[in-house]
Amino acid sequence: MHHLIYGQLKDVDRFNWFKKIEITAKNANYDFSEYAGGFNEFYMTFRTEFSNPRRFTCTPLIICRGVKPF
Repeated sequence: MHHLIYGQLKDVDRFNWFKKIEITAKNANYDFSEYAGGFNEFYMTFRTEFSNPRRFTCTPLIICRGVKPF
């Protein structure tokens, strides 16, 4: 696993993930129209859910190897 996060959230994981969401979501040029409060509501919802110790986050790392035929 590239990321495996469960139970109490470590400060470093909290900082890294909150910053990832903050920066990538704003740079995605997405309007978050599903949320009445737009990006801010989405971000606060993410912070609340991700901080819950019952959350489980798993990010697999997929590596491929191949040879290009001549």
